[in-house]
Amino acid sequence: YYVHHPVLFPLLITASVGALGEKEWAIKLVPIGCSILSAWLLWLLVRDAINKRAAAFAVAVFATLPMELHYGDLVDYEPCLVMWMLAALVCLRNREVRPRRRWTILATVCCLCALWTDWPGYLFTVSVVVSLLLKKEKAPRRFATLLLGMAVLSGILFLLQIRYVNPEAWSDLWTAVTMRLGTGMQPGSSGIAPGPALHFTFGEWLRRIFQSLGQDYLVEDWLFAGVGAIYLARNLKQPGFRWLGG
Repeated sequence: YYVHHPVLFPLLITASVGALGEKEWAIKLVPIGCSILSAWLLWLLVRDAINKRAAAFAVAVFATLPMELHYGDLVDYEPCLVMWMLAALVCLRNREVRPRRRWTILATVCCLCALWTDWPGYLFTVSVVVSLLLKKEKAPRRFATLLLGMAVLSGILFLLQIRYVNPEAWSDLWTAVTMRLGTGMQPGSSGIAPGPALHFTFGEWLRRIFQSLGQDYLVEDWLFAGVGAIYLARNLKQPGFRWLGG
């Protein structure tokens, strides 16, 4: 149980262990299952927006990404989070082309699960909110207000929850934030006493991020992404291409 992250992924691991026993395969089953579902959801999304051939190619690239090969079976937040985000996109796609209340409900549930899985879930949900607010219709804007309110409430509940579990959780979390911003202290080896100060400039941070983009993804994948973005931009008159490009 780690108070720096939301609780859904540890709870899924707990449920798997509770049902199948404390075995490594039972624990690995959660991230592996999420990765397999992610591939299927990606196929559904691209098939609906373009066609089956494009969907098969997208899944083939997804399955061979270094990031997916590394994190796909890792007992960590990433595989589960990717699954919830793709599930939300599938629901949002169906909500637009096959308007039914169930797709709105399912999209809301998927965004909520993303919020309670890891922090990029907040970035994803806010991105969905912005895309909905850019639409002129009232219905998408009401939905955007709902998602934004849900994100704010989830953040407040998270802070209250970790404070209940550990009275020092807020100060510990702030230490972690300042460390990642390069303006604070590193946690000590005991996890309690602070370690040496950690300082880095914004330029050093950018160099590290661009370095990781080359390490975690292949150059060929960036080329594919660039060609794909150009192709989508040239076919924006087709609704599926326009939606997927957005």
